[in-house]
Amino acid sequence: MNFNALDLNLMRVFDALLKERSVTAAGQRIGLSQPAVSSALARLRTLLDDPLFLRHGRQMQPTAKALQIGTYVQSAMATLEQGLIPRLPFEPSAMNRRFRMLGADFFSVLFMPSLSARLARITPGVELGFLDNARGDTLELLQSGFADLAFEEEAYAPSDLSSQPLFRSVFVIAMRKGHPALERTSLSSGDTLPRDVFDALSFSVYSQDGGESGCVLEGMGRRGQNLRVSLTLPHFHAVAIAAHTGDIAALIPCQFAEAVAARLDLIVLKPPIDLGVQEIGMHWHPRLDSHPEHIWLRTQIAEVIAELKFDQSCDRYRD
Repeated sequence: MNFNALDLNLMRVFDALLKERSVTAAGQRIGLSQPAVSSALARLRTLLDDPLFLRHGRQMQPTAKALQIGTYVQSAMATLEQGLIPRLPFEPSAMNRRFRMLGADFFSVLFMPSLSARLARITPGVELGFLDNARGDTLELLQSGFADLAFEEEAYAPSDLSSQPLFRSVFVIAMRKGHPALERTSLSSGDTLPRDVFDALSFSVYSQDGGESGCVLEGMGRRGQNLRVSLTLPHFHAVAIAAHTGDIAALIPCQFAEAVAARLDLIVLKPPIDLGVQEIGMHWHPRLDSHPEHIWLRTQIAEVIAELKFDQSCDRYRD
């Protein structure tokens, strides 16, 4: 393909199709008729020698080649869009845009409502969207501009991203108060679970993909080899509900455990082995390092985290 002869308007169509997965919706997104989008797609298929999008039900599903190309196209489109935005004096109250963030339900449950309430008072024109971090590759979603920020443990964040630390967390054990393993103990929340009781338990744990990805076991390494995991779930809230419902113990972050313990009638205990400390941060693509709106959002996030006292709320679970 001769790149110099490429009509770059075709890339706008490609980008819209990748986001909308519909010829009609893609046309509405960029102001083209359905026939015009179909014509552009036909030209792209010829140029790139690939069908690019195949109909599956009501959606146009991208081919492997489309997904491969899409990473570069969406990144280029996002960079161009940022470069062409007029740099007027920044006034938060006049902002009118949508921010998408990515992370575990820890943040959608414990953090996003407070952030939303704060921003509604300051700048009502801002909309927030939160995406489950099991949706796909964090780097790809930030690189393409599909998401603005990701909340992730520092140890697992892609090195190509910019980041800012937010707080530290530790994993704790949550069990229903009537759990048979607790019948002969006088333990209270904040106490350390005896090792023999710990070894006899079966656990529910958070996992992005049903394995050890994003799971507490990933950070435990050999220490977690003898841990009996009976249930993996993609949301911390579901992990906690599993402990509330049956004779299974949940391994969840201390802040989340503190937030749901009373409502779910759980006792929260320190593990008898060191599960490590999780350094949690926010991460974004470096092209947004000096973007005024993004800097403002990151400042709001850090201030809300400080107001929620996530660091101090876990003091009694740390050695």
